[in-house]
Order: sequence, then structure tokens, then C-alpha cells
Amino acid sequence: MDTVVFAKGSLKCILTMYFPDTELLLAYLMNRCTPGAVRRVFELLQKSLGGAYVFISVFPIILTDRGGEFGSPERLETAPDGIQRTSIYYYGPMRGNQKGGIENVHTMLRMILPKGTVLRLPLRHPLCKQPERCYHPRASHSLLPIWKMK
Repeated sequence: MDTVVFAKGSLKCILTMYFPDTELLLAYLMNRCTPGAVRRVFELLQKSLGGAYVFISVFPIILTDRGGEFGSPERLETAPDGIQRTSIYYYGPMRGNQKGGIENVHTMLRMILPKGTVLRLPLRHPLCKQPERCYHPRASHSLLPIWKMK
């Protein structure tokens, strides 16, 4: 799990969750890059999946960096009803090799949304077939759903 910030000074960022075995990327546009915004994505996912027990079966372990937006691991690991829904672990300092997969996906994401892009919805880009779902032309297996957080 990681975040991508595009425009300097912009509060918006994209939370990315990458599954290397299936090469699936989940991407969520957040209005702010904060622990609270990440928690809201987790709650949206949990609700969409049907509860904490399904959430933990899909996301038993989450590996991320020590960015400020992931600074409250206990709040992310625990569902609002107190059930532990995942376990969060951090990459070792200066160990970029521990997160190579997600960084490669971020490189592909930047081909679609270059640094400096102002993120707004609906997302307008010639590669996008729908505002909510965008496919990379050279990696059709990498689905990039981008949902607006309300």
C-alpha cells in the first residue's frame, strides 16, 4: 500500500493497493493524504466487501512505508466495531527492494497521470473509457479503478 501525490501543493492523492500475484492495482482518489482519509478508504472497502471478516481474508497483511498517512496503524488495523481487520507492517528504512512491485505500478500510473496533473473528477483522459475506470494501454491486466471519496 502506498500513496501517489501528483500536483505540488495539492492536498489530493491516490491511495494504491497492489496485489503482485494477480497484478491487480486498486487506486482510490482521496481529498487529503491523511490517516483519516486512509481509514475512510478502509471503511469503504470493508463495507463493499461485506464486513471485517471478508476484509481480513482479502487483506490479511498490508505492507507499506512509514508515510504520515499510515501513521495510525492501530486505527487502520481495527474496524469501527473493534474487530481486527488486517495487520500492517512497514518496509525497512532505505529498503526500496521491499516494495519494487508497487513502485513499478506507480511508474505506469504516471504514464497516464504525469507528475503535476491536477486530480479532479470526473477524470478526463483520452485513455479512459469511463470516468471511474481507466486502463493502461500496454498493461490491460492492470485495472485502475478510481473512486471519489464522499
